[in-house]
Amino acid sequence: MGMRSDPMKIFISYRREDSAGHTGRLYDSLQAHFGQESLFMDLTAIESGQNFVDAIKAAVGSSDVLVAVIGRQWLTCTGPNGRRLDDPQDFVRTEIAAALERRTPVIPVLVEGAAMPTAEALPELLKPLAERNAHEITDQRWSYDVERLIQATEKLASKPRRLQRRTWLSIAAGVALIVILGAFLVLRTRQGPGDGLQDAESYYSRGSEYLASGDYDRAIADFDKAITLGGGAETYYNRGLAYYSKKNVDSAIADWNEAVNLAPRDARAYRQRGNAYTVKGDYALAVADYNRAIELEPKEGKTYYNRGLVFRDRDETAKAIADFKTVLTLNSDPETASEARARLAELDDTAQVPARDGGSESSRSNVRLAGVWTAEVTYARNITHTERFTFKLDGNEVLGTASYLGVGRGILDGTLNGDRVLFSTMTQVCTGDCSDAKNVLHRYRGRISGDVITFSYMQIEEGRADVPIEFAARRVAESATPATPK
Repeated sequence: MGMRSDPMKIFISYRREDSAGHTGRLYDSLQAHFGQESLFMDLTAIESGQNFVDAIKAAVGSSDVLVAVIGRQWLTCTGPNGRRLDDPQDFVRTEIAAALERRTPVIPVLVEGAAMPTAEALPELLKPLAERNAHEITDQRWSYDVERLIQATEKLASKPRRLQRRTWLSIAAGVALIVILGAFLVLRTRQGPGDGLQDAESYYSRGSEYLASGDYDRAIADFDKAITLGGGAETYYNRGLAYYSKKNVDSAIADWNEAVNLAPRDARAYRQRGNAYTVKGDYALAVADYNRAIELEPKEGKTYYNRGLVFRDRDETAKAIADFKTVLTLNSDPETASEARARLAELDDTAQVPARDGGSESSRSNVRLAGVWTAEVTYARNITHTERFTFKLDGNEVLGTASYLGVGRGILDGTLNGDRVLFSTMTQVCTGDCSDAKNVLHRYRGRISGDVITFSYMQIEEGRADVPIEFAARRVAESATPATPK
């Protein structure tokens, strides 16, 4: 008996507040393989007066497989009536219960490092879910994990995939057709010279290993080959990470543009592109990307933290505080939560600074900048120098010098607004007779709190910006440096 030719139907069950971002990304991956008509994700077509339980059962009943996406808060999400899973009106509970009742195959898909719920933790009618084999999907192995999920889905549904990556021929096929198609496959998957790899997935996997080990040039070379062989959004995303790590911000943005085009629901690509725009000082574009990432993945603390940094640097203190506080209300990783607390402490230290009034002395009554400051600054390749900053004020204009690698440079475009000091310096880099000298801009953004300035420093050369370096400068005792008469 031949296999049915109608497309597979996959029902994706998820909870928005738990895993919206990962589920959207999974939807894009499955759609690229099976086609949009094979997927059912959001129940938006229930008409007024229609019994929602009957509508869900009908949708699940027409599906070959139910994929239940489970994040870290899937089991504990609460609503007005307590835990959501215990509420008979809960959509997720009803979807999975309907599939179990109808014996529709159910695949629990674990994301964000979530653990498979035990039977004891589940309501009675969902306890059979604990007996299903779970499938974990990680950000690091996304393509590989999704491919395994696709294979498991097809096996459970007993249907062939709709879109084939390779065409497998039966013995009954003509010899001529085998030769022609075999030659085509060799051209599509031929291995690189001497490296033993044959397809995009192999180059992507090895490139990801190089990326994790910090070998960015080899990672980029493998991602290049993977893309040539048909690598998709994940390959562009990882190559963007490699470029970003090499401080090639523009190339990183170009790759994340492509990743967003191919997988428009991938919150990570928006967040990383927002980080790149932040480095370039394009704050409006950065905030737009962070907003989109939060819309797709509202429980990711890193995005709120990064957006908070932008608001802080734009002097939108109330918005920055709100974002840093949001990080602490989420189940954020300990490092991000710790950084958010530190930023909140800095903002609380400066909360009593009077409102700005065009830079007058009264608006800076709690801020003292003029004088000499020193800092231990660790640059790339762990090179550390003691830098010296000498500041003078003319109204709200900042004058003086700032050293780079121990050599003093004149301050350019210096301003003091409340507790914020902004300025730049310029150096030239040249080789040979200096006929091809290049200007390097050093940008400093500092926040003053008593006798400490917390700086964010960034170096920009030919449009390429380094990853910002943070350091603290401390005031030199006035007795050691006589004040300059005005």
